[in-house]
Amino acid sequence: MGRKDKKALIKAKEKELKKQFADPLTNLSVYQGKVLMKLINRQTGNNCYEILKEYKGGLNARLYQTVAFFYGGSLKQDYNLKDNFDRDIENFVREIDASWYNNPYQNPAYIRQ
Repeated sequence: MGRKDKKALIKAKEKELKKQFADPLTNLSVYQGKVLMKLINRQTGNNCYEILKEYKGGLNARLYQTVAFFYGGSLKQDYNLKDNFDRDIENFVREIDASWYNNPYQNPAYIRQ
């Protein structure tokens, strides 16, 4: 896949994601945004800065990092279970997983294999 093809694919996927998630994400509080960034890092192993840098370029990543800084956040935050905030998030995720996936009335199509 050439660079031009990759760029076109990223642009198409970005448009699709914006259509699906723009409204809910633009209404997040700063706290909710921080939690979301932690969950993204938990699931992907990459912080949001690195993801943005890879897909949108270093200049855009720095721009978004600057905006996050002014709101008291950082796109470079990692997920670390030694941190109390991250440990609380992990406990919430595990509690939700346990109630969701161990629920006998849950639709079996949603249960992880």
